[in-house]
Amino acid sequence: MAYYLRSVAEGTLNQIIILPTTQKKNNVSAPQSLVTAPPERLKSDGSLNILLLGESGVGKSTFINAFVNYLKFDKLKAAEKNPVVLIPVSFAITIDDNFTEQVVKFEGNDTLSNEDHDNLGHSVTQHCKSYVLILKDGNDYGRKLRIIDTPGIGDTYGSGQDD
Repeated sequence: MAYYLRSVAEGTLNQIIILPTTQKKNNVSAPQSLVTAPPERLKSDGSLNILLLGESGVGKSTFINAFVNYLKFDKLKAAEKNPVVLIPVSFAITIDDNFTEQVVKFEGNDTLSNEDHDNLGHSVTQHCKSYVLILKDGNDYGRKLRIIDTPGIGDTYGSGQDD
């Protein structure tokens, strides 16, 4: 799945690629020859990688949605009308002097069931997932920006969930 976005100015977002998540754990051990081999320098593809780590509920997924909308739209009004929602999120805000909480939900097209909104207090993001943003620099495609969303650290399921 890829989203193509218009360019607003130099250094803006042109394309979003959502990489599929894998839910299987790989328990295959490496042959001893690979473990003891001297490390080789990996070639860079020019991508800039950002790994988001933090406690459950601090807003890592919300940050990704906000960041993508910041890159796509040049005006807040345009983003309010039709926001890009890569990751379904929900959060509560206080709206008046009586501290009334209102739940705000943004539902997206996450068909891989990576988000669990049904268990309050638990990490909503269930597995690591990469979002690759293609940034445009002038008339040519520029660098890839990969943002990696992770489940929350310190989930109420216990520290075993962090492994």
